[in-house]
Amino acid sequence: MALALPVRPMTPARAAALAAAMRARRTCPSCRTDCGYCIPRSLGMCVPCADGAPHTV
Repeated sequence: MALALPVRPMTPARAAALAAAMRARRTCPSCRTDCGYCIPRSLGMCVPCADGAPHTV
């Protein structure tokens, strides 16, 4: 592949932006907790909020 360009290196700013985006995907909009997993788009909130169950930490 002579036409392929090399991948741009990861800069500290790009790494911070990626971390912020992933943190936003893990944060429930209803209870504002970091669930530790990406929120399913089908639910739009964490599983306990969608089920109506109380959160356990």
